[in-house]
Amino acid sequence: MLSPDADGYITLNVTPSAAVSFVGAADRSASQFPTVFAVILAALILLVIIAVIGISRRRRV
Repeated sequence: MLSPDADGYITLNVTPSAAVSFVGAADRSASQFPTVFAVILAALILLVIIAVIGISRRRRV
């Protein structure tokens, strides 16, 4: 998928459907919504994991 060319530049060859998801990452002037969404989602998942661990410890003690 990633292949360096003769000049040393790395090109990313993707199908058109996959290219749509890379538009936000490739164009810096575009909205960063996918990145922001991923960070928020990761934070929420982390909070849920911490809450589950906290509840399970409280019940055990």
